This record gives sequence, C-alpha cells and structure tokens, in this order.
Amino acid sequence: MTFACTTDFADRLDAAILRRFAFKIVLDYPSPGQAASGFRGYFGIDAPPEVARLATLTLGDFAVVRKKAEVLRCPDDPTALAGMPREECEAKEERRKPIGFRTVSVETSLSLKNFSTIRERIAGLPIGRNLPRRRVRS
Repeated sequence: MTFACTTDFADRLDAAILRRFAFKIVLDYPSPGQAASGFRGYFGIDAPPEVARLATLTLGDFAVVRKKAEVLRCPDDPTALAGMPREECEAKEERRKPIGFRTVSVETSLSLKNFSTIRERIAGLPIGRNLPRRRVRS
C-alpha cells in the first residue's frame, strides 16, 4: 500500500515518526537556473534576469502567470511577462500568515497569578467562536 504525507513543518516531526517513512523528499524553491528553465518552458522565451532573483518563486507561479497573460492577451510579450512573476511572489508575501492550529504555551505549573494571563491569551484566539451550539438532552 502506498501512503503519502506532506507538511510545511517537517522540522517539528518526531524522529520516531520520520523513521516510518521510506522516502523523505524536500520540495524547495527552484534554483535560479531551474526558474529560468521553467520560465522558458512555460513561455517559450528566455527568462528576464529578475526571475533568477525571486526567492519565493514556484513553478506553480508560472502557471498562474501564463493564465493571467492569456487573459490579458500578452502570452508572448516579454515586456508584459517580465514583472508578472515578481507580482505573484509579492502577493504571497502579503498573504503570508501562520496556518494550522494555533497553540498557546502553557507553563507546567499553573499558579493563580499566571492563570489569568493564560486565560486572556486563550480568549484572544478565534477558537470555537460562531460555532453552532449543541443542545444536550437529559
């Protein structure tokens, strides 16, 4: 049976869990040469020099840029295409937020003094708000 998992937090996984996976594959951002090759593959023209300097560029960004260029009717215009990958990278940076569950560090010994601080921190998290309440029948 084949089983695949993905995570953005591999550094947080326990060593015992990691031993259970035969293959651990890291999918990182492309190198400048790979980015230039990806640009050439999607658009059939040489990549502008700026593409090599985009640290958060992914091959999926090229697919988005290609769709955008087709809608704007400029898929073969090097000048129009030059800034679009940068715009995609900048949009990712603007939207970058933590994902997944939020955790609150709780000290091992709860005293009355730090309990109110922890309660205030937890109250500020959007956990369980606006959820439908279940009625419990007795």
